[in-house]
Amino acid sequence: MPGALAERLYTAIQRYRNAWSRYKRPEDLRQLLRVFPNVTISEGYLLDYVPMGGPKSGWIWPFAKPIQGADDDYLPDELSELARDQLSGMRDTPEGQRIAQQTLYRHLRYPGTQLGLFEYSLFVKELWATKSETKAEEWLNLGLLFSRQRFDGVIYKAQSAKRIRRPGVYEPTVRSDPAGGGKVQMLAYDSVAWKRIFSILLRVDKNGHVTSESGKVLVDLG
Repeated sequence: MPGALAERLYTAIQRYRNAWSRYKRPEDLRQLLRVFPNVTISEGYLLDYVPMGGPKSGWIWPFAKPIQGADDDYLPDELSELARDQLSGMRDTPEGQRIAQQTLYRHLRYPGTQLGLFEYSLFVKELWATKSETKAEEWLNLGLLFSRQRFDGVIYKAQSAKRIRRPGVYEPTVRSDPAGGGKVQMLAYDSVAWKRIFSILLRVDKNGHVTSESGKVLVDLG
């Protein structure tokens, strides 16, 4: 997939992150959706969330909400039946994924193209990271790299890079799965600790859930 497209999208993501505190619920998620033109929500629905935690430990649980007939306190049945302390431990668990599929993912749409899958995978990661620094710190601390220029720029700034292994491809690679979903592989570095540049794989399953895993270390930044 063209690195220039990925760079433009990532720049828009960073602008959104810097501005999300200005927006109230659910306008913040409407603004996020605008960043990803290839991701849409079912007609008659909008994105909303359950705000969790306190001012310094806040995080969200997003869901799709009917536009008509739902007030500000609306919750899907699957969420209204659970206490908030139960939700706290359910992110990324099988039961949490089942609830998210029923209340969120089945209402999200993206075209079956490389760009569509790429945008969707990043959208879901950013959705769960919005106003959720305590739960998504690892993702938010990543710097994504989509070009040789960006890759070399990180090495130059680190000044103590060792064991440099250049990738064959700097742009993100996207592979769709005939059964649904697919994989997105790209390069990343820890923008806080500056310890390494490595590959990262985003897996989108047929139900719309997105997981990430770190791959081969390409550069030790010292």
